[in-house]
Amino acid sequence: MIKILSEKLNEYIPAYKKYLLKRNLKDETIEQYILCVRKVMEYLDKYYGNTLIDFEDIEDDHILQFKQFKKSEGSSEYNQLTYLKNAKYFFQFLYKEYKMINVPLLINIRVTIHNKEKHVRDFHFFSKEEIARIILKAKETYLDTHDYIHYRNYIFIVLAVYAGLSLAELHELKDSDFDFEDKTINIRSGRVRSFYMSDGLFNILQDYTTIKNSWCSNLDYFFISRQKEQWSAKAIQDSLKQIIIDSGIEKNGRKFSPRTIRHTAIKTMVENKVELPIICNISGLKFKTLLKYIELFTPLPKLKESLYLEEHPLLECLQEDKIG
Repeated sequence: MIKILSEKLNEYIPAYKKYLLKRNLKDETIEQYILCVRKVMEYLDKYYGNTLIDFEDIEDDHILQFKQFKKSEGSSEYNQLTYLKNAKYFFQFLYKEYKMINVPLLINIRVTIHNKEKHVRDFHFFSKEEIARIILKAKETYLDTHDYIHYRNYIFIVLAVYAGLSLAELHELKDSDFDFEDKTINIRSGRVRSFYMSDGLFNILQDYTTIKNSWCSNLDYFFISRQKEQWSAKAIQDSLKQIIIDSGIEKNGRKFSPRTIRHTAIKTMVENKVELPIICNISGLKFKTLLKYIELFTPLPKLKESLYLEEHPLLECLQEDKIG
């Protein structure tokens, strides 16, 4: 696949991040904006690589074709319009900052949904047995082939299950993010943080790093493609979907994606009463977002108010002889 637009996009990412930062956007939001634009450019490279040489060659119809492509994949209208909104914002950046295009794209296209209540994101999960089958299928495929690509797929799933990382965070991981002396993993995209790797994960990741460097030693990205480039977000989704299908757990009406593994990892930590600050640090979730999982999977027990009030921590301050 010719990667003309994708490569050009990489040149503007640092400036685009600064542009978004000036608008007080959160790091996680900025990474999501960039990931959406990257997927749009990868699509245009794949289907229009011989005709779209620069950003100024892109027209509204090209972006709208991407929307139809996402619709054919089963994406919700909200998801489709999210891509359009982020693409529109990027082209505004090109127009305002560089005058690279004569007119911002999508200026007459509606890219928001007014009644958002109808488009609340559903939480989809795997059972523990399903996760085991997915991991087993990925491992068996590697053992059958002893191919770096299948080992990469297996490690991707192991790391996703262990930490509940987002697709954007996994996509941007680099060798330098793994400190094998301190046994920590450093996340530098999205919410910057560092967390501990267990002995089992430590051994697996060390083995993977050795195999990966024997396959391609001149690229710092932790997950690389068969073409010895950064593994694209779209290719990650496609590979994971195929593993899920091969594992035999897919059922009609259920939606699977890297996000499903993330939800499952966080759900499992909540159900097993891992301390909340630890879950927030590993997953990168803010406490407000984590509350959604807590409400779903750890219903509050019925408490006797009278018992609490009799032992109120500030009751002593309210005693009559200590007032006035």
